[in-house]
Amino acid sequence: MQLRRALTGLALALLGAAAATAPSTAAARQPGVVDVDLAGVDVRDVLRLIADVGHVNVVYGDEVVGPITLRLRRVSWQKALDVVLGTKGLAAERDGNVIRVASPATFAKERAARIEAHAACVESAPLVTRLISVSYADPAELAREIQSRLSRRGTVTVDQRTSTLIVTDIVGCD
Repeated sequence: MQLRRALTGLALALLGAAAATAPSTAAARQPGVVDVDLAGVDVRDVLRLIADVGHVNVVYGDEVVGPITLRLRRVSWQKALDVVLGTKGLAAERDGNVIRVASPATFAKERAARIEAHAACVESAPLVTRLISVSYADPAELAREIQSRLSRRGTVTVDQRTSTLIVTDIVGCD
């Protein structure tokens, strides 16, 4: 029954879009511009329609649900996407031609998890030491410059005798 409703909603969305995008003049038909008049259509079907017009891919999670009613005339697909997301309290992240739609809470949890994983990597990554020979520059000046770019665990030492910087820091926690 739920699949039947979803297919019916998609068919209505596509029919509505096909009827709504029929240009009244040649100037009204512009690439990436959408004309839609839909009532009570599932938000997932609307996102699929917008993705089709914008020639992008859309991925959404289980929290992206519910009906939406909208009437848009000569609106860019990006603006239509922003309106739909704002109306349903959703957010999107774009990576190339893939747009991922989820709740803002989902994105916040993922960002917090990435920050936590990065902090754990910085704390547990092994230290690597590199010797850098310096010519035609003051090693002490370079050491001050390098120090500002090191992680919290990193150090830089100057060997004045050989004009060498001894840099110790973590590697690989991007």
